[in-house]
Amino acid sequence: MDYHAQEKLIKARLNMQEKATVGAAAKGNSEQSNNTANTPKHQARYNPSTGSFVPEKKLSTMSAKVLQTTDLPDIRFIVNEILPQGLGLLTAPSKYGKSWKALDLCLSVAEGIPFLGFRTERCGVLYLALEDSLRRLKTRMNAILKGKPAPENFDYATSAPTLDNGLETQLRNYVKENPTVGLIVIDVLQKVRSTSRGNNPYAAEYADMSILKRIADESNIA
Repeated sequence: MDYHAQEKLIKARLNMQEKATVGAAAKGNSEQSNNTANTPKHQARYNPSTGSFVPEKKLSTMSAKVLQTTDLPDIRFIVNEILPQGLGLLTAPSKYGKSWKALDLCLSVAEGIPFLGFRTERCGVLYLALEDSLRRLKTRMNAILKGKPAPENFDYATSAPTLDNGLETQLRNYVKENPTVGLIVIDVLQKVRSTSRGNNPYAAEYADMSILKRIADESNIA
């Protein structure tokens, strides 16, 4: 069938009324073919390579009544009252001490000591100090610890790929290999933002934050 004939066929099929069924199940077709033939057009998508409509997956829904009676786990707070599980952002103007505060947070959580006067849940911590050299990170860490040894469940990295170049997989693997981790801090976000998201800054930022949120939500970490 040439291109123009195929195009006419597609248009003819797409102009079918909503109440019509799509496809024609020939005698001897499989059960899947029969199901496809009886699928309304608005519940299917056209596959030009096979010349047939393929049923779309149904929208996953739940009744409000079921939700109302479903037991859900309590929200996990890594820092009581101020840092729950999920994605969070620490924002402030440049040179306001965000990196110092982020490092203090990581050390406090790894040690299980209060942070800013709030109780913490002691757990494993991963700190991506992507603007630091080893020398500066060591100096700052020792200044915060004031002679105390660093906690054993505190890991760090000073380099990482972008989210569209391997970091998502690396973070998922780290969480899988370190089940006690409860906090991952990326300092700074700009260092890991994707470089292949097109020219729409909002869409690119939304996509990157969605990746990080999924990792946090699926792993119940902050």
